[in-house]
Order: sequence, then structure tokens, then C-alpha cells
Amino acid sequence: MDLIERLQWRHAVKAMNGKRVPEEKIDRILEAARLAPSGNGLQPIEIFVITNQEIKDKIKKAAINQIQVSTCSHLLVFAAWNRFTAENINETFDFMKNVDGRDTPEDYKQHVIKSYTERNAKEQSAMADNQAFIALGIAVAAAAFETLDSCPMTGFSPDEVDKILNLKEKDLHSVALLPIGYRDSEQDWNEKLPKARKPKEKFITKIN
Repeated sequence: MDLIERLQWRHAVKAMNGKRVPEEKIDRILEAARLAPSGNGLQPIEIFVITNQEIKDKIKKAAINQIQVSTCSHLLVFAAWNRFTAENINETFDFMKNVDGRDTPEDYKQHVIKSYTERNAKEQSAMADNQAFIALGIAVAAAAFETLDSCPMTGFSPDEVDKILNLKEKDLHSVALLPIGYRDSEQDWNEKLPKARKPKEKFITKIN
């Protein structure tokens, strides 16, 4: 089965059976998300992987009691920086230098720092959120490639999830949830519905 077939197979699973997913499969999904594109390579996100049932149950309550949050094998919480600072941007550039030896020109560093930090708090948060959604999309595709079910979710109270995971202390905020596991076909009403997507002519415009 190729990637397109896997994506046709997947759907937003509404109930899972609690069966444990092998850690090596989760690790591959996380690695795919880690390799996601990111503006200026800053990767202003962190992913929290939750298997603790008590914490999953708490997050379920913050997610309008959607049962896939508590019945999944692993719950991924995508969190993003609250703000861009000269410190966390320079830290990334220093990391790049340690990895591949690149010596980023100082004028470019200052340009990047200025382009992020001069924006207001709401804009900075939104920019970080966008990076999290790129990683989320790749994680969803990677889960499908592993023949695992998932359900990307933004229907939850970020404030409540932030409190549960103490994200404020880390200068982070929750952006999206991704329960991963195996579908419960008896309870998953969405499995029985055909995949509804816009036809290509309504979705794609080619400009030659």
C-alpha cells in the first residue's frame, strides 16, 4: 500500500480500543514529525507523548469528553513556544553550528531575530502554531503509513491542557492533540462514512 492508499484508508477515528501500539512505530511517527519543515529551522515546538491513563483521562475532560483521547494507546500533545526571543533563536543557531558546522552570518541572525521578536505576542504565538501544524500533518501521514489510526484534534481547552501538563512553566502552550491507536469499529461511527473531500477541480488550480 503506497502513501496515497494509506491516506485514503485513514479517517479521523472517533473511538479506539485501547490496544497498545509498539513503541518502534510511535518512534517512527515522532521522528517523521521531528523532520518536518520549519521556518528558519527554528522548530519552535515540543511534542508530549502521554501513555499515563490518569493524565489521558484528565485531558479527555478538557477535550469535550471525546473518548479517543482516553482510549488511544499514545496521546501526542503538540505544543508551541509562547514567544520568540533572541535567546531561543540564538540557541537554535548555535545548535545548527554544533551539528553541521554552519556559521550563520551575524547579519542574517539579527534579521531573523528582528523579524520574529518585533511582532506582537499574538502574532508570535500564531507563527509558532503554524509550525506545530506542519509537524502535526506529517505525524498524521506517518501514522497512516504505519497503518495506525489517529485523530488530529483542536477541539479542546488549551488553558486546561496547559495546566495539566504545566506548559506555562516551560513557556509553551498546547496547539493540537493527536490520539494514536487502533480503531474500535463498533463505536467508531466515522469509519462507516465515505471519505468526503472536494473534487480536484474545486481544490486545485493550475497556473501554467
